[in-house]
Amino acid sequence: MKYLVDTNIISEMSKLRPESRVKRWFESIADDDIFISVITLGEIEKGMEGMETGRRRNDLMLWFGQIQERFSNRFLSIDKAVAKEWGRLSSRQSQLSTADGLIAATAVAHDLILSTRNIGHFHFLLRPVVNPFDPA
Repeated sequence: MKYLVDTNIISEMSKLRPESRVKRWFESIADDDIFISVITLGEIEKGMEGMETGRRRNDLMLWFGQIQERFSNRFLSIDKAVAKEWGRLSSRQSQLSTADGLIAATAVAHDLILSTRNIGHFHFLLRPVVNPFDPA
């Protein structure tokens, strides 16, 4: 199985002590089966830009560079198929944020399982969505 990892999952892995279930789940998946949306890149960059200069920001920037290198060939862009899927999904889900809609559309367009903590944001997807934080 191949997964599109939402921002809240990949960000959890930046912590000194990530939630153990998330860490176990993430480490159980082969790197080649993990994909990341360019939207997630933007969300992480935005978060770091909003931080004050200091050790935590520097540590995150280092981690972010490592993530970009580790998954360099598995970042998925917003292409024509994703854009069309986003239009379809967002026309039916008026409460869907643009970022969540593009992440969902990326998962659908690339036939990936979405991995997110925010299952409720993606209840409308007619495909599996997994929450590594979930103890079940």
